[in-house]
Amino acid sequence: MKVSTFTVKNGRSGGDVVYTWTLSSIVDGEETVLKEVTGAQMEHTFGPETNRWYAVALSERKAGSHTRSYATKKVVSKYVRRELRALNEEDRTKIFEAMEVIYKLDDDEGQRRFGSKYKSAAYLAAVHSSVNHFCYHWGDMFITSHPAFQLWFEDSLRAVDPSISTSFYWDFMLDDALYAERWYNESELYRDDWFGPFGRAEDNWRVERGRFKVKHLLLPTPLTSPSHHPTTTTTPRLRSRP
Repeated sequence: MKVSTFTVKNGRSGGDVVYTWTLSSIVDGEETVLKEVTGAQMEHTFGPETNRWYAVALSERKAGSHTRSYATKKVVSKYVRRELRALNEEDRTKIFEAMEVIYKLDDDEGQRRFGSKYKSAAYLAAVHSSVNHFCYHWGDMFITSHPAFQLWFEDSLRAVDPSISTSFYWDFMLDDALYAERWYNESELYRDDWFGPFGRAEDNWRVERGRFKVKHLLLPTPLTSPSHHPTTTTTPRLRSRP
């Protein structure tokens, strides 16, 4: 979660001008004041709830006189997914570190430590790969199932680190434009401290360096029964690579 900054623009100059900000939450049409701040700026870190409405009020008053002007605007708090390379170093590192936990810690231990919203990457992979191999790639369910997987994954990230607002996306067309056929050697995505170097065909493309090297990861147990059809809820088993 990031700090949002509200700033007075084209305000009146002079030390006798006082600006007062009021931030209120709006629930069922009722406003509740969260904070009042005096000055040309107001900073606030909105909570993890998304699509929540707030009212921002700003008054201008000359010292010793009545309020000269007043304005109120409604704003909404939303998560914004950004391309991986557009994240700053701090946010990108937080996500990678939370992903590292999700890829290495099984569901039982993860939920003991981080709560019921924790889901390991192995769990998500097992669900995704169940029933005739990638059943979620066939039919209309594809349109809704993959965004649902993304939300599931993001809930797990926030369970590990509540300061994370959302995950990122990868614009692979950018790699094609920048690196052409050299993308798998030159793209930042394959740095050791990001996803690790591109694997080799003779080794089944497995990642052997960096935080996501295969020997440290949980792997999903293949599912061949209909236990993970989109209309059922059986939990997959996990195994750890030695």
